[in-house]
Amino acid sequence: MELMIPLPLVLPDAPLDLAPLEEAVRAWGLQVQQQALALAWERQAALRPPASCPTCHGGDLRPAGRQPRQVETTFGPVWLARRRQRCRGCGRHFQPDDAVLSPAVGAGQCPPAVRELAALSGASWPYRSAARVLSRLRGSPVAPETIRQAVAQAGAMVAAQVAAEAQAACQPPPGAPDPTRPVPPRLVVELDGAWVRSHDNADGCPLGDGGEGGGGSQRGRARRAPPHAPARAALRRHAGRGGRLRPAGDGRGGAPQRRRGAAADAAGRRRRVGCPLGDGSWGRRS
Repeated sequence: MELMIPLPLVLPDAPLDLAPLEEAVRAWGLQVQQQALALAWERQAALRPPASCPTCHGGDLRPAGRQPRQVETTFGPVWLARRRQRCRGCGRHFQPDDAVLSPAVGAGQCPPAVRELAALSGASWPYRSAARVLSRLRGSPVAPETIRQAVAQAGAMVAAQVAAEAQAACQPPPGAPDPTRPVPPRLVVELDGAWVRSHDNADGCPLGDGGEGGGGSQRGRARRAPPHAPARAALRRHAGRGGRLRPAGDGRGGAPQRRRGAAADAAGRRRRVGCPLGDGSWGRRS
């Protein structure tokens, strides 16, 4: 199929600078594209398969004129002629070309190319600025609301795609255990030879079956405690808050401790969890 667009480029007899000459050629090119699309749409109608009545599905149809519809393309508005037919069985009028046009533009006027360009512009600039840029490119004005709707539609499609991918990623792989099996009412987790942070010793105290924490596991004995300097510094900070100081109970002049009150409670906690005492020894769990 070969189409001829008889639209000459008319220029004034006076010499033109580059800017006005470029604008004249650009406007002529937009008109050529608009006429070419309208003519190509009309010629393509004869190649489309025959349609049946959407109401009674009858095939006895007769022509009933044409009904044009405007679409907003990337090179401006274009009027597309739609064949109008009447069903002899039920008497309904319909446009067979809507079977091709409706999936592309839906209930609006923007084809997919314009919606994509509007979504890219609206995601890059404010809606008013995007509308001005798109209007300049296509030679016809575009409303900021059109940009907003295109961005919202594209965002909804991306969100649906991400949600579908996330749902597919959360599905168990083939061969995984049945997720619907009953779950036990209680789960017990044990730690052996791990370091945990203590209230009085931020560097951690060894827990397990043996070693300084109490017990007999070889793994617990293999992991030693850090030096006693952090514990002594913590006791000095406790003592500096107002408590009276005294040597450790074995008389060897260990780190100072509070005589009573909060210091005694802190010392009791250290002995219960197995933290280093001020005299260099380790407490046992009570």
